[in-house]
Amino acid sequence: MHYDARFQFDNTFFQNPKPCSNSLVYQVGEKYCGEFYDEEHHQFLYEFTYVLDGRGLVYTNGIPYPIKKYDCHWSIPDERHRITSDPDSPLRFFYIAYLSKDADIENIHSFLFGDNKLSPDKRLLHDATLKDDFLKILAEISSEDSYALNMIGLLLKIAIVKCFRLSTKSSLPVYNLDKKDSRYIAYQIANYIDRNILEITHINNLEAVFHYNGRHLARNFAKVMNMPIQKYFINKRMEKAAELLSSSDMTVTRIAELLQYSSIHSFSRSFGRFFGVSPGKFGKTLKNGE
Repeated sequence: MHYDARFQFDNTFFQNPKPCSNSLVYQVGEKYCGEFYDEEHHQFLYEFTYVLDGRGLVYTNGIPYPIKKYDCHWSIPDERHRITSDPDSPLRFFYIAYLSKDADIENIHSFLFGDNKLSPDKRLLHDATLKDDFLKILAEISSEDSYALNMIGLLLKIAIVKCFRLSTKSSLPVYNLDKKDSRYIAYQIANYIDRNILEITHINNLEAVFHYNGRHLARNFAKVMNMPIQKYFINKRMEKAAELLSSSDMTVTRIAELLQYSSIHSFSRSFGRFFGVSPGKFGKTLKNGE
């Protein structure tokens, strides 16, 4: 059974694939499933399916694998592929189908999918930071900027390298902090927040990353940076929100989701307290050139 999607932003270029740097993009889009979605097709391209929200199953050669928010499935040529959505938590997902002649990407494909290729379950990855890269691709595909295709090629390569690192378990940094060096601790914390602002949901997450008591981290950070960690985190979160409002066509709702706020209302309150204006008005002012 196959119900129509609640919405689908689909761009297909099967007859004339888009040249994005040294890669060819054949399809890119976003789909929000209806009650149920079930469509099998034969893969002749590499394809990423990235879950923005909801739950469901991704099938590879008839075998189901559960998928949830921030899961990324990497499909490869010569497979049968289909997706079903949980009726109680409909899937909303991004997808991009491509081929590439980029030397680095070809090496990754060869390493992962050659004679000892990864089994489908090993190609199911989880990473919240991929969301930003994929959503930027969606923004670029609608852009008339002359460098949009180059940007898509670069963003696709970044996503592929990230997935490669996740697949080979080489993406997790190990922080060996010297408890006596406050400056180094502060630097590492600030650097981590800067690079992972879309993934951090609460400042308490830092304890698990740095393997130190939160009070110790906060004390050293404030000593060097002259501000609490929480304030620094909020500043960077709002800077990212302003950047997304000014440099993309994303809605306020989408940006609130991307920054992992519990609701658009929570995001709007935080944004209003910080900038003195609602995110909607902020975005309109920028678009009107005021």
